[in-house]
Amino acid sequence: MRLAQSSGYGFVEAVSRKNHFSQTPEALTLTRLNDRILRLSRPEGSLLGNMPTISVLLPVMNEVASLNQTLDILISENPGRSFEFLIVLSERSEPTAVENAYRIRDASPSTVRVIVQERPLLGGALMDAIDAASGEYILMMASDLETDPHAVHEMLRASDSRPQAIIATTRWKGEGAGFEDYGLGKQLANSVFQQAVRAIFASDLTDLTYGFRLYPRASLTSYEWKTLNHGFLLESILRPLRDGWNATELPVTWRAREEGASNNSWRFYASYFKMAISIRFGAS
Repeated sequence: MRLAQSSGYGFVEAVSRKNHFSQTPEALTLTRLNDRILRLSRPEGSLLGNMPTISVLLPVMNEVASLNQTLDILISENPGRSFEFLIVLSERSEPTAVENAYRIRDASPSTVRVIVQERPLLGGALMDAIDAASGEYILMMASDLETDPHAVHEMLRASDSRPQAIIATTRWKGEGAGFEDYGLGKQLANSVFQQAVRAIFASDLTDLTYGFRLYPRASLTSYEWKTLNHGFLLESILRPLRDGWNATELPVTWRAREEGASNNSWRFYASYFKMAISIRFGAS
Protein backbone atom coordinates (compact mmCIF):
# COMPACT_ATOMS: atom_id res chain seq x y z
CA MET A 1 0.00 0.00 0.00
CA ARG A 2 1.33 3.43 -0.95
CA LEU A 3 0.13 6.85 0.05
CA ALA A 4 -0.17 8.87 -3.12
CA GLN A 5 1.95 11.97 -3.59
CA SER A 6 0.50 15.29 -4.63
CA SER A 7 -0.71 15.52 -8.17
CA GLY A 8 0.64 19.06 -8.35
CA TYR A 9 -2.82 20.63 -8.65
CA GLY A 10 -3.87 23.09 -5.99
CA PHE A 11 -7.50 22.48 -5.06
CA VAL A 12 -8.81 26.00 -5.58
CA GLU A 13 -6.70 26.56 -8.68
CA ALA A 14 -7.93 23.36 -10.31
CA VAL A 15 -11.58 24.06 -9.58
CA SER A 16 -11.43 27.57 -11.00
CA ARG A 17 -9.52 26.64 -14.12
CA LYS A 18 -11.41 27.49 -17.31
CA ASN A 19 -13.18 24.65 -19.15
CA HIS A 20 -12.38 22.12 -16.44
CA PHE A 21 -14.98 21.92 -13.70
CA SER A 22 -16.33 25.46 -13.89
CA GLN A 23 -20.08 25.84 -14.25
CA THR A 24 -20.74 22.11 -14.13
CA PRO A 25 -22.70 20.14 -11.50
CA GLU A 26 -19.44 18.45 -10.53
CA ALA A 27 -17.81 21.84 -9.91
CA LEU A 28 -20.68 23.06 -7.77
CA THR A 29 -20.60 19.85 -5.73
CA LEU A 30 -16.82 19.99 -5.43
CA THR A 31 -16.83 23.62 -4.30
CA ARG A 32 -19.44 22.88 -1.63
CA LEU A 33 -17.53 19.76 -0.62
CA ASN A 34 -14.32 21.78 -0.30
CA ASP A 35 -16.06 24.16 2.10
CA ARG A 36 -17.47 21.31 4.19
CA ILE A 37 -14.12 19.51 4.41
CA LEU A 38 -12.35 22.68 5.50
CA ARG A 39 -14.91 23.16 8.28
CA LEU A 40 -14.60 19.50 9.27
CA SER A 41 -10.83 19.84 9.67
CA ARG A 42 -11.08 22.82 12.05
CA PRO A 43 -11.16 22.24 15.82
CA GLU A 44 -14.69 23.66 16.11
CA GLY A 45 -15.83 20.94 13.68
CA SER A 46 -15.82 18.38 16.47
CA LEU A 47 -18.90 19.61 18.30
CA LEU A 48 -19.53 16.33 20.12
CA GLY A 49 -16.25 16.29 22.01
CA ASN A 50 -14.10 13.18 22.05
CA MET A 51 -16.03 11.26 19.42
CA PRO A 52 -14.30 8.20 17.95
CA THR A 53 -12.82 8.60 14.49
CA ILE A 54 -14.51 6.75 11.64
CA SER A 55 -12.23 5.68 8.78
CA VAL A 56 -14.30 5.62 5.58
CA LEU A 57 -13.00 3.29 2.85
CA LEU A 58 -13.81 4.53 -0.67
CA PRO A 59 -12.37 2.57 -3.62
CA VAL A 60 -12.55 4.63 -6.80
CA MET A 61 -12.39 3.51 -10.41
CA ASN A 62 -14.36 6.03 -12.48
CA GLU A 63 -16.47 7.84 -9.87
CA VAL A 64 -16.27 11.64 -9.84
CA ALA A 65 -19.63 13.31 -9.16
CA SER A 66 -20.89 10.35 -7.13
CA LEU A 67 -17.78 10.35 -4.92
CA ASN A 68 -18.15 14.09 -4.33
CA GLN A 69 -21.82 13.64 -3.50
CA THR A 70 -21.05 10.76 -1.14
CA LEU A 71 -18.54 12.82 0.82
CA ASP A 72 -20.77 15.88 0.82
CA ILE A 73 -23.66 13.89 2.34
CA LEU A 74 -21.48 12.15 4.93
CA ILE A 75 -20.07 15.43 6.19
CA SER A 76 -23.25 17.52 6.06
CA GLU A 77 -25.54 14.94 7.68
CA ASN A 78 -23.16 13.95 10.49
CA PRO A 79 -22.02 17.20 12.13
CA GLY A 80 -19.51 16.81 14.92
CA ARG A 81 -18.38 13.34 13.80
CA SER A 82 -14.70 12.76 13.29
CA PHE A 83 -14.01 11.27 9.86
CA GLU A 84 -10.91 10.01 8.09
CA PHE A 85 -11.61 9.50 4.38
CA LEU A 86 -9.42 6.96 2.56
CA ILE A 87 -9.84 7.23 -1.21
CA VAL A 88 -8.31 4.13 -2.81
CA LEU A 89 -7.04 4.34 -6.38
CA SER A 90 -5.64 1.64 -8.63
CA GLU A 91 -3.67 1.59 -11.86
CA ARG A 92 -7.02 1.11 -13.62
CA SER A 93 -8.65 4.21 -12.14
CA GLU A 94 -9.65 6.66 -14.86
CA PRO A 95 -7.62 9.90 -15.10
CA THR A 96 -10.58 12.15 -14.30
CA ALA A 97 -11.30 10.14 -11.15
CA VAL A 98 -7.64 10.23 -10.11
CA GLU A 99 -7.45 13.99 -10.62
CA ASN A 100 -10.67 14.52 -8.67
CA ALA A 101 -9.37 12.42 -5.77
CA TYR A 102 -6.21 14.52 -5.53
CA ARG A 103 -8.23 17.74 -5.55
CA ILE A 104 -10.33 16.51 -2.65
CA ARG A 105 -7.21 15.46 -0.78
CA ASP A 106 -5.57 18.84 -1.38
CA ALA A 107 -8.54 20.54 0.32
CA SER A 108 -7.68 18.91 3.64
CA PRO A 109 -4.77 16.45 3.75
CA SER A 110 -5.35 15.95 7.48
CA THR A 111 -8.84 14.56 6.80
CA VAL A 112 -8.58 12.98 3.33
CA ARG A 113 -5.92 10.50 2.30
CA VAL A 114 -5.34 9.05 -1.16
CA ILE A 115 -3.99 5.51 -1.33
CA VAL A 116 -2.66 3.68 -4.37
CA GLN A 117 -3.53 0.03 -3.86
CA GLU A 118 -0.85 -2.63 -4.15
CA ARG A 119 -3.01 -5.75 -3.83
CA PRO A 120 -5.30 -6.29 -6.83
CA LEU A 121 -9.07 -6.11 -7.26
CA LEU A 122 -11.72 -4.82 -4.87
CA GLY A 123 -10.74 -7.07 -2.00
CA GLY A 124 -7.13 -5.98 -2.33
CA ALA A 125 -8.15 -2.32 -2.34
CA LEU A 126 -10.13 -2.77 0.87
CA MET A 127 -7.33 -4.75 2.53
CA ASP A 128 -4.84 -1.99 1.77
CA ALA A 129 -7.26 0.62 3.11
CA ILE A 130 -7.88 -1.36 6.30
CA ASP A 131 -4.12 -1.53 6.87
CA ALA A 132 -3.88 2.25 6.45
CA ALA A 133 -6.95 3.16 8.53
CA SER A 134 -6.34 4.80 11.90
CA GLY A 135 -9.92 5.23 13.15
CA GLU A 136 -11.57 3.40 16.02
CA TYR A 137 -14.29 2.38 13.54
CA ILE A 138 -14.07 1.47 9.88
CA LEU A 139 -16.91 2.19 7.46
CA MET A 140 -16.93 0.05 4.33
CA MET A 141 -19.01 1.49 1.49
CA ALA A 142 -18.94 2.30 -2.22
CA SER A 143 -18.15 5.62 -3.90
CA ASP A 144 -20.80 5.20 -6.61
CA LEU A 145 -23.98 5.73 -4.52
CA GLU A 146 -24.96 2.04 -4.66
CA THR A 147 -24.50 2.28 -0.88
CA ASP A 148 -26.75 5.10 0.29
CA PRO A 149 -24.67 7.71 2.18
CA HIS A 150 -27.86 9.05 3.78
CA ALA A 151 -28.06 5.76 5.75
CA VAL A 152 -24.74 6.35 7.49
CA HIS A 153 -26.32 8.70 10.03
CA GLU A 154 -28.48 5.86 11.39
CA MET A 155 -25.58 3.42 11.24
CA LEU A 156 -23.52 5.72 13.44
CA ARG A 157 -26.38 6.14 15.89
CA ALA A 158 -26.77 2.35 16.08
CA SER A 159 -23.05 2.03 16.75
CA ASP A 160 -23.30 4.60 19.55
CA SER A 161 -25.81 2.27 21.24
CA ARG A 162 -23.86 -0.91 20.49
CA PRO A 163 -20.21 0.13 20.25
CA GLN A 164 -18.87 -3.43 20.11
CA ALA A 165 -21.21 -4.62 17.35
CA ILE A 166 -20.81 -4.65 13.58
CA ILE A 167 -23.53 -2.47 12.06
CA ALA A 168 -24.48 -4.11 8.77
CA THR A 169 -27.19 -3.21 6.27
CA THR A 170 -29.77 -5.29 4.45
CA ARG A 171 -31.61 -4.90 1.18
CA TRP A 172 -33.93 -7.79 2.06
CA LYS A 173 -35.71 -7.08 5.34
CA GLY A 174 -37.38 -4.15 7.07
CA GLU A 175 -39.14 -0.94 6.12
CA GLY A 176 -37.14 0.85 3.45
CA ALA A 177 -35.22 -2.23 2.31
CA GLY A 178 -35.21 -3.10 -1.38
CA PHE A 179 -33.64 -2.96 -4.82
CA GLU A 180 -33.94 -0.57 -7.74
CA ASP A 181 -32.86 -1.70 -11.22
CA TYR A 182 -31.13 -4.79 -9.88
CA GLY A 183 -32.68 -7.34 -12.22
CA LEU A 184 -35.04 -10.16 -11.31
CA GLY A 185 -32.52 -12.91 -12.13
CA LYS A 186 -29.84 -11.34 -9.94
CA GLN A 187 -32.32 -10.88 -7.10
CA LEU A 188 -33.36 -14.52 -7.27
CA ALA A 189 -29.75 -15.76 -7.31
CA ASN A 190 -28.85 -13.43 -4.46
CA SER A 191 -31.83 -14.57 -2.38
CA VAL A 192 -31.03 -18.26 -2.79
CA PHE A 193 -27.40 -17.67 -1.92
CA GLN A 194 -28.23 -15.57 1.16
CA GLN A 195 -30.56 -18.20 2.55
CA ALA A 196 -28.06 -21.01 2.00
CA VAL A 197 -25.22 -19.19 3.75
CA ARG A 198 -27.48 -18.03 6.57
CA ALA A 199 -28.43 -21.65 7.21
CA ILE A 200 -24.80 -22.77 7.31
CA PHE A 201 -23.85 -20.07 9.83
CA ALA A 202 -27.16 -20.09 11.75
CA SER A 203 -27.12 -16.32 11.35
CA ASP A 204 -29.98 -13.85 11.66
CA LEU A 205 -28.33 -11.53 9.12
CA THR A 206 -30.19 -11.41 5.82
CA ASP A 207 -27.64 -9.69 3.53
CA LEU A 208 -24.19 -11.21 3.85
CA THR A 209 -22.84 -10.01 0.50
CA TYR A 210 -23.62 -6.30 0.75
CA GLY A 211 -20.41 -4.46 1.59
CA PHE A 212 -22.00 -1.55 3.45
CA ARG A 213 -20.99 -1.99 7.10
CA LEU A 214 -19.57 -0.13 10.07
CA TYR A 215 -17.01 -2.18 12.00
CA PRO A 216 -15.28 -1.79 15.32
CA ARG A 217 -11.65 -1.59 14.29
CA ALA A 218 -10.56 -4.87 15.89
CA SER A 219 -13.19 -6.86 13.99
CA LEU A 220 -11.28 -6.14 10.77
CA THR A 221 -7.66 -5.61 11.77
CA SER A 222 -7.25 -8.88 13.69
CA TYR A 223 -7.43 -11.01 10.53
CA GLU A 224 -5.18 -11.88 7.63
CA TRP A 225 -7.69 -11.61 4.82
CA LYS A 226 -7.49 -13.93 1.83
CA THR A 227 -10.09 -13.03 -0.81
CA LEU A 228 -8.97 -10.44 -3.35
CA ASN A 229 -12.11 -10.21 -5.48
CA HIS A 230 -15.65 -9.12 -4.56
CA GLY A 231 -15.85 -12.21 -2.35
CA PHE A 232 -14.03 -10.17 0.27
CA LEU A 233 -17.37 -8.53 1.05
CA LEU A 234 -18.60 -11.96 2.17
CA GLU A 235 -15.40 -13.06 3.90
CA SER A 236 -15.26 -9.83 5.90
CA ILE A 237 -18.54 -10.60 7.65
CA LEU A 238 -18.42 -14.41 7.86
CA ARG A 239 -15.11 -14.68 9.69
CA PRO A 240 -16.07 -12.18 12.41
CA LEU A 241 -19.47 -13.88 12.80
CA ARG A 242 -17.81 -17.27 13.14
CA ASP A 243 -15.52 -15.89 15.83
CA GLY A 244 -18.30 -14.46 17.95
CA TRP A 245 -18.61 -10.83 16.89
CA ASN A 246 -22.13 -9.51 17.28
CA ALA A 247 -23.80 -7.88 14.29
CA THR A 248 -27.07 -6.14 13.57
CA GLU A 249 -28.72 -4.91 10.37
CA LEU A 250 -30.43 -1.73 9.24
CA PRO A 251 -32.69 -1.71 6.14
CA VAL A 252 -31.49 0.18 3.07
CA THR A 253 -32.39 0.45 -0.61
CA TRP A 254 -29.87 -0.50 -3.28
CA ARG A 255 -29.91 1.74 -6.36
CA ALA A 256 -27.99 1.12 -9.57
CA ARG A 257 -24.95 3.32 -9.99
CA GLU A 258 -25.14 6.23 -12.40
CA GLU A 259 -21.39 6.40 -13.17
CA GLY A 260 -19.59 3.49 -14.81
CA ALA A 261 -20.70 -0.13 -14.61
CA SER A 262 -20.71 -2.78 -11.93
CA ASN A 263 -17.76 -5.19 -12.02
CA ASN A 264 -19.40 -7.99 -10.04
CA SER A 265 -21.51 -10.88 -11.32
CA TRP A 266 -23.95 -13.34 -9.79
CA ARG A 267 -21.95 -16.07 -11.55
CA PHE A 268 -19.36 -15.85 -8.77
CA TYR A 269 -21.80 -17.24 -6.21
CA ALA A 270 -20.54 -20.81 -6.66
CA SER A 271 -17.01 -19.85 -5.62
CA TYR A 272 -18.40 -17.66 -2.81
CA PHE A 273 -20.39 -20.61 -1.48
CA LYS A 274 -17.26 -22.76 -1.47
CA MET A 275 -15.48 -20.05 0.50
CA ALA A 276 -18.36 -19.87 2.99
CA ILE A 277 -18.14 -23.63 3.58
CA SER A 278 -14.39 -23.34 4.12
CA ILE A 279 -14.80 -20.53 6.66
CA ARG A 280 -17.57 -22.30 8.57
CA PHE A 281 -16.04 -25.75 8.79
CA GLY A 282 -12.35 -25.15 8.11
CA ALA A 283 -9.58 -23.31 9.88
CA SER A 284 -9.48 -20.32 7.53
